[in-house]
Amino acid sequence: MKNTGKTPYPRGAQPQGATVGRIIQFRVIGPAVADSSYNPALGTPIRTGTNTIKRLTTAGALPANPALTRLLTLNEDLALPVAVPNDPVTNLPVAYPGGPLEVLVNNTKWISQLSTGGCRPDFTLKTFGGVTQCYSELPNEGATEVWEIVNLTADAHPMHLHAVQFQIINRQNFDLPKYNAAYNLAFQGGLYIPGDGPPLSYGPTVASGNKYGGNPDVVPYLKQAPALPALQEQGWKDTVVVMPGMVTRLAVRWAPTDLAINTQPEQLVFPFDPDGGHGYVWHCHIIDHEDNEMMRPTSITAKTEVTRTYVQGTDY
Repeated sequence: MKNTGKTPYPRGAQPQGATVGRIIQFRVIGPAVADSSYNPALGTPIRTGTNTIKRLTTAGALPANPALTRLLTLNEDLALPVAVPNDPVTNLPVAYPGGPLEVLVNNTKWISQLSTGGCRPDFTLKTFGGVTQCYSELPNEGATEVWEIVNLTADAHPMHLHAVQFQIINRQNFDLPKYNAAYNLAFQGGLYIPGDGPPLSYGPTVASGNKYGGNPDVVPYLKQAPALPALQEQGWKDTVVVMPGMVTRLAVRWAPTDLAINTQPEQLVFPFDPDGGHGYVWHCHIIDHEDNEMMRPTSITAKTEVTRTYVQGTDY
């Protein structure tokens, strides 16, 4: 098995064949054994009866009457190239080529602290165990939301949501230079402020297309038709690859996956209280990204006065 993925993916350098280009070698010993459990050539559905996937929407279509739409960005804080007179160790002239310092979800650090100090007034303060945190994504239990993740970075990110699974709606290219220009101009002073959160108020505004998230609407900058998710992406997912220069749309329902789309609202509940403790997170699943600010907390507002059926061993 070989690694052919460019770094950064998908437009970076090819991996060296003798080092990171090699992953693992399998050696199969013994006679072949026929596997008759499933023959894909027959086209027989893998899932039947009560095991069929409960669809929130057909691939490519928005869910009916979502509670809200969030438009959220993926950002990089880039350092410009600089010349350093002399290396402090070798005393030789050097030059720093520049590059990313940190990566962010919705231009917001984990602690959500402004460069001027404190938290944004449009975020929600919550304290658990003596630790106060600023939350921006606070979904209601049972609600179906549309998430539009706009990737402004140079590489793809496997974005992961805790507590829920979701269904991919589509992906669509947008004019990155023009959107970036409008995005930067939306900040106070017209210049991008890394880590200070989105440029607009988090709540829906005309400039955001009445979407939550605090970012300029991407609709005026869309290019080409939306692309459907691949066949292997059309079920329930907890991680999605968000490609650079594209908006990736998700249908996210904050309830268990085995409940049908026509389930009554009062029954769209988790088998546990989802509002306990520090909540959950959403983040990039590349280790050095999630460890370098590309993670944000979420907190689910639980339904009250509902009956919860606890299922032992259920993992959320």
